[in-house]
Amino acid sequence: MSTPQVSVVIPAYNHRAYILDTLDSVFRQTYQDYEVIVVNDGSPDDTAEVLRPLAAAGRIRYYEQPNAGQATARNRGVELARGEYIAFLDDDDLLLPDKLEWQVACLDRYPLASAVGGGCLHSVEAPEPPDPGYEYQITDPARFAAGPKFTSPGQLLFRRAALRSVGGFDPDLCGVEDWDLYIRLAEVGPLVVVGRVGLRYRWHAANASNNVAGQHAQARRLLAKHSRSAFGTLAIRRLARRAIREVTSTNYLRQAGRRKAAGDWPGWAVSNLRAVWVNPSAAWFLTRVLVRKVTGRATSTELPAD
Repeated sequence: MSTPQVSVVIPAYNHRAYILDTLDSVFRQTYQDYEVIVVNDGSPDDTAEVLRPLAAAGRIRYYEQPNAGQATARNRGVELARGEYIAFLDDDDLLLPDKLEWQVACLDRYPLASAVGGGCLHSVEAPEPPDPGYEYQITDPARFAAGPKFTSPGQLLFRRAALRSVGGFDPDLCGVEDWDLYIRLAEVGPLVVVGRVGLRYRWHAANASNNVAGQHAQARRLLAKHSRSAFGTLAIRRLARRAIREVTSTNYLRQAGRRKAAGDWPGWAVSNLRAVWVNPSAAWFLTRVLVRKVTGRATSTELPAD
């Protein structure tokens, strides 16, 4: 059996309704030199039964572990991987058809890079935007103090050697373990950011990102963890704190939008108030939306993709 160039690692937990669509987005890639590794993280639903035919047919490599969290499941996938490059994909998200193709070409072009990342669509139906054409490298870990840059690890393709050199994901962090990983990876090799979309992020009620308060607390833990390294100087710590406030308030605003769509107006109000409490500048965004609605001017309340 030949060694694949890419290992696609999918941690699975309680998303049996989505995981076949997720896998189909891998199987439809224009780049085909890959293997798929699914690590079932003690899923309480019938994910194992859903995936059994694919495992029996050899289309995926399937493994199970007691529930230990997404970071541990991803790390297990890296341990099992044979490919030079690692693509992580959550079990409810979708890859765009050419994601692996252009990201493999990019890592081949930048042999010192630890990873390459693209954009993310926060909808499974939204049309793909035009390619803005930019491409740059992040070489300083402190640049991640201005924000995590990516919504999900599924937007990136990683060099397996780089992942192993930094020890993979930190299982003691939850919801910000990817931000922590990027900081450490930037210390061993640049991260290349390309102006192309690679992932469709699926919003639903069971998203871990819905726990905004919990992620805010974890982000503060991240700041404390790196206070002596990437966030070591006072100026960078201030930048990191501002980034945490902005990311948290943006997540609350997105939560408000989802609650509004569900007709949960009390929840909508609470999420907006929390957004302003965490980051008072969010009040300007809400005021602008309100004024435009009152005056009848066309506007979009869609928040920009991360």
